Amino acid sequence: MGEFLQRAAVSILSTALYFFASVRMLGVVQQCGYRNSRFYGWLKRRDNLWYNRLCLLFLLLLLSCALTALCFSFAGAKAARLCAIVPFLLFTLLFCVAESKTPLKVPLKSTGRIRRLSAVYAFLLAVITYLIVAVCALFDGLISAELLSLFVYLPVCALPLLLPFIFALANAVSCAFETPRNARFVKRAAEKLSAAKAANGAPVIKIGITGSYGKTSVKNILATILSEKYRVCATEQSYNTPVGIAKTVFSEKFDGAEVFIAEMGATKEGDIEELCNVVRPDYAVFTGVCRQHAQTFGNLESIFAEKKKIVSRAAEKAVCGAELYEQFADKFTEEEKEKTLFVPREAIENVKVTPFETSFDLTLCLKDGTKRTRRVGTKILGRGAAENIAVAAYLAVEIGLTADEIFCGIQKAEPVPHRLNLIAENGVYVLDDGYNASEKSALQALEILSGFAGRKYVVTPGIVETGIEDAAVNRPLGARLAQFDGVYLHSGATALKEGYLLAGGKEETLRTYQSLEEVRSQLSAELQEGDAVLFLNDLPDVY
Repeated sequence: MGEFLQRAAVSILSTALYFFASVRMLGVVQQCGYRNSRFYGWLKRRDNLWYNRLCLLFLLLLLSCALTALCFSFAGAKAARLCAIVPFLLFTLLFCVAESKTPLKVPLKSTGRIRRLSAVYAFLLAVITYLIVAVCALFDGLISAELLSLFVYLPVCALPLLLPFIFALANAVSCAFETPRNARFVKRAAEKLSAAKAANGAPVIKIGITGSYGKTSVKNILATILSEKYRVCATEQSYNTPVGIAKTVFSEKFDGAEVFIAEMGATKEGDIEELCNVVRPDYAVFTGVCRQHAQTFGNLESIFAEKKKIVSRAAEKAVCGAELYEQFADKFTEEEKEKTLFVPREAIENVKVTPFETSFDLTLCLKDGTKRTRRVGTKILGRGAAENIAVAAYLAVEIGLTADEIFCGIQKAEPVPHRLNLIAENGVYVLDDGYNASEKSALQALEILSGFAGRKYVVTPGIVETGIEDAAVNRPLGARLAQFDGVYLHSGATALKEGYLLAGGKEETLRTYQSLEEVRSQLSAELQEGDAVLFLNDLPDVY
């Protein structure tokens, strides 16, 4: 019994320490959509040193525990093994503390799925740890050697090398029951959404929004405008997956809604069809496409073909910007053109962009054939703001809002956090455009930055997820950065750096970084009152 309790104690202690040492993997796999293929991609990334740190932990534990056991061998094998626990505790706890000092950029969300995955991972880790301990103890009993008795639990020190693979196994086991569970959850949400009625008995108006950029901005603007007449429920933040939509449908804010707005993301073929099967939109918005997701789709045409599916799935009407039509006019079928309202170019005129406001003349073509034009001013920055507002306004016309209601709603629209959001701190202007910038939004952000009077700095990894289009997308962007006073590029942004240098950018004003913490410490010492810094896109932890 004594030996069993000793093995159990070693297993429980090791499991607890190794679990907390590998919490980072929970956050990473959450960002990866619980896909092991993306998790392994993160693990094998050239500049990702996390597995290297696990290897270093293994070496420290192995050497320190072995030396400690040898040093105290005079007290007997049991006492020596007990003393070896001290360096094991010390170095594992130090590893955990070091991990806490470099948190994930996207914090881990404590969801039910994460808690269940944690339980499966902890169970597998405990079982594997105990099996290692039990097998080693069995060999110790069969081979009576004093030296072997000293090191009987030493193989446990090798577990850091296996942690990612044990975790991936736990995730695979978890997915085996999470996938069908989520499918049932999404199916119930689709049924609830399809049967939902407003207070007056009318069916809930359902709207789907997709595109490579502007989805969240258009969603928020549209929700604000439609709130002038209806009770609106929109998916939260950037929730654009079937499960994200389902969570909104089952939330309290959906109860009593007259309009439901769903943001729809797509990273592979079939995503839009799946989302439309959930929402079954009456109206749709297609904001536009760019090469941002070429890494998963392969090319721009494939991105367009996937996202365009929302047009044919709209029961009533789809609204698209003029630029999308000009770029892909020949890709729309005649049936799709009849169903789609393309916002005319002349709807937006005299656009004036400053670092503090965007203003323009917006002309609405009303259902009775008349037109209403008004000068619009908004705190939402960039030329894209005018396009997003126009698209939302024209859909609001289709749904039945008056011009006065629409213009009133536009005035209430607020900027979306991390999307060209201006923050003033101690006389320094910070443009936070850190969320998932596209080619188009990046150029608009640089235009805003150019309008400030003081020195101008840019911090960026460039446009990510561009795959084979990386050089074609990021070199021109890098060339645009050559005009600014200071440029901080992520160490992996090779094409961006090439474009910057080819355009005559000064090497003395160019710096590379691995983490934003480095940049913030350098900028805090360099920035002066009146300076402006643009945080253009931010690498997710899994990139």
